[in-house]
Amino acid sequence: MKSTTVILTCIISVLQIHSIAAFSSSHAFGRISSSSTSVPHPLLLPRIASSTHLRLHADSSILDHGVTLSLAYTGSMVTNRYTVAFAVSALKGWAADLVAQKVENKVAVESSLSQEQDALSLSSEPKFEFKYMRNLAFLIYGGLYQGIFQEYLYNEEFTHLFGAGSDIQTALLKNGFNLLVIAPFLCLPMAYIIQALVMNKTVASGIESYME
Repeated sequence: MKSTTVILTCIISVLQIHSIAAFSSSHAFGRISSSSTSVPHPLLLPRIASSTHLRLHADSSILDHGVTLSLAYTGSMVTNRYTVAFAVSALKGWAADLVAQKVENKVAVESSLSQEQDALSLSSEPKFEFKYMRNLAFLIYGGLYQGIFQEYLYNEEFTHLFGAGSDIQTALLKNGFNLLVIAPFLCLPMAYIIQALVMNKTVASGIESYME
């Protein structure tokens, strides 16, 4: 179920991008055609109409598939909200650390190069040393804490504490409590604690790393 949800999320993003691009190209084609002063030959009109119909049909088909998948994703958020929260947040944690590791590795390698090296060697791609355990820690942290726990915290406990209203006062109370209490005393420490446990270290060492 979790792998299916991750694949579904990726498909939704791809289909939305493709439908936007398709509609943009269709609108651009329309602007170019309307601005042209030449009149197509009468024998070409059926072919033009046929190609336009096929293009509009393709755009409509992509949009329909995107809407269907979006509705399925929204429905799964209601019926299996903790499963979906885990899968999506774990994927985001994994992807965020992957990008961070690549940037950190490139900066570290380039900073170790001597200043006398030419621009060609500086622009060469450094060897990527992937830290699998660190990435696993962010995947677990994203899925368990940011996914399951925060789904419960924000949608259950925050509602009991501050109410279900959407007014300015309720929003400020929720955001203030989140920034001043949850983030420094729970959100960030949990990231270090989970990473320490994945690395076969103690909870105390994770808290010490956070305090540093």
